Amino acid sequence: MMKFSITILLLLGMSFLGHSQYLYWNNAYDLGVESHNYLPQKIILRDTILLSFGSFSFPPSIFARAINMNGEITQSEYYAPGYGFYAGHAGYPAESVLELADKNIIVFESPISPCGKVYPSITKIDANLDTLWHRKYESLIDNNNDCPNAKELLIYGICPLPDTSFMSVGVMRFDNSYIQVAKAIVYIHFDRDGNILNYNETQMTLSDEPPLYFLSGTRYLEQENALLSWGESRPLFPGELYLYQSQILVLKTDMQGNIIDSLHFGSSQLNEFEGSVELVGNDKVILFYQYSTGESTFPEAGVYTEPHVALIDLTDMSVEWEHVYAGLPIYENQVMNSVSYKDALVTMDGKFVSIVQSVHTGEIGYQGVMKVDQQGNLEWLNFYDPDVGGLEALLSIVETPDGGYVATGITYPSETEQKQWAIKIDACGYEEPNGCPPVVSINENEKIEIQIWPNPFHSSLKAILPVNAEWIIITDGTGRRVKQERVYYPHQQWNLSDLENGVYILNVVLEDGRVVARRVVKQ
Repeated sequence: MMKFSITILLLLGMSFLGHSQYLYWNNAYDLGVESHNYLPQKIILRDTILLSFGSFSFPPSIFARAINMNGEITQSEYYAPGYGFYAGHAGYPAESVLELADKNIIVFESPISPCGKVYPSITKIDANLDTLWHRKYESLIDNNNDCPNAKELLIYGICPLPDTSFMSVGVMRFDNSYIQVAKAIVYIHFDRDGNILNYNETQMTLSDEPPLYFLSGTRYLEQENALLSWGESRPLFPGELYLYQSQILVLKTDMQGNIIDSLHFGSSQLNEFEGSVELVGNDKVILFYQYSTGESTFPEAGVYTEPHVALIDLTDMSVEWEHVYAGLPIYENQVMNSVSYKDALVTMDGKFVSIVQSVHTGEIGYQGVMKVDQQGNLEWLNFYDPDVGGLEALLSIVETPDGGYVATGITYPSETEQKQWAIKIDACGYEEPNGCPPVVSINENEKIEIQIWPNPFHSSLKAILPVNAEWIIITDGTGRRVKQERVYYPHQQWNLSDLENGVYILNVVLEDGRVVARRVVKQ
C-alpha cells in the first residue's frame, strides 16, 4: 500500500497547559490533497495529541492527522490502499475507528465494487501513523462477477477486546436496498493481525423477534464476556413495503452472536431513529436518540423532535429513566426535519455528553454539543459554526485533561471546497476561556447569586443562573422589553449584537415569583 506523508515541523513535545491557561480554538484545516467526498470518522486523544481519521472517495484513500492542544497540525498522512473503485464506511463514522490495548489503531472501511458489492477492509496504523498492514475481505461475499444480485456486508460497529483482538458487528444485505426481503446479523472476531478467528452469520427474517432493520454500534461487556449492540427494529406491516413502526433496539449477545437478552422500546405513536450509545460502567448504558413525528412512509422525510436521552440497566434490560427535552429555546418557532446524535461519551465527572446535529426548515446545519447529568437533567446545549462558513457537520468528540472537549468534523466553505473542522470548548461548552463557574443553587434564606460575563459586553452575554430560574427579561433604560426567554438550564448564552450600545437590566424571574435584577452594559 502506498503512503503519502506531509509532516509539519511544530512543537511536538509541548506540555499541556492546565486550568490556569485554558486553550480554546475553532479551526478549519485544509485537507492537503486534491480529493473529493471527504468523510471524517473519529478523533482519539493520545496524551496531549489528538489523532483524527477520515477517508476520501476519489481518489480512494484513508486520512490520518495529529493535532496538538494548541490546535496546530503536527502530522498528516494519506494512505492509498488500492481499492479498485470506492472507499467509504457503511456505518456511523465514530464506529469505524478503534484504539487497541497496544495503542495501535484499526480503521474499518467498506469498499464497493463496480457492480455494487460491499465488503469489509481493515488498515492497522501504529502510534507514529505508519501502516502496519492492510487487508481486504472479499471472500466474505460471493464472487459472482456478473452481480445479478448485489450482496453487501456492512460493518456497523467495532470494539476492542482485552487481548488486543477485536470484534465487528454488521449486517448482510442481499438486494442492495434499504428494506430487504432477507438479511443476517454478522459477528466477526479478528486477531491483532486481522486474521478471522470466528465468523457467525445469523439469518433474520421479518418474523424474527426482535425484528432488525440495522445496527449502529457495539461494545464489549468485560464482566459478562458478552457483546452489546444497538440500532433499530422495524417490523414491516404485511403488504406495505414502506410502512413500518421503528423502535430502539438494544441487543446483548455472546461472543458468537447468540442472543442473550434484548430490549426494544419506544412510543406506539412515534418512530425512533439513530441512537448513540456509551457504556456507563459495566451494567448501564446512556442512549441519545431521536423521535420522528412524521408519517412512517419511507422514503418520505419525517419531522423530528427535540433531543431524547435514556439510561438503560443492562442487568435486566430495562429503561431506568427517559428524558424528552421539549421546548428548548433553539427549537422554538421552527419545524425540525432532522436531528441525530453522532458520538457520545461519559465525562470525567460521571455525566454524559453527545454531539447533536439538527436541520430546520429554512435553516441548515446546527452543530452542537449537549451535556446531561446522572439523572438526565440538561446542563447545557450549545451550537457552533466554523469561521469559514458554509455547511458543516460535527461527528466525533473527546474529553480533554482540562475538562473541556474537542469535536471534529467537516465544513464546506463552497460547493467545491471541503475542510476538516475541529473546535476546542470548555467544560460548559463555551468557545472562550471563561472557565466553568459552579451551578448556582439557592433556597429562600440564601443570597441569590448570578454570575454574568463579560460585563461590559460587545455581542454575546453569558450567565450562570440559579437552578430555579424560569424566565429572563432584558429591558432598556426606558423599561422597554428587548428580550424575553424561557430558561431551561443554568448555563446560558445570548446573542445581543442587535442591541444598541447602552445600559440594560437583566431580570431573572424565579419559579417562586421573585425577580433578581442585574445591570449590564453593551459597548
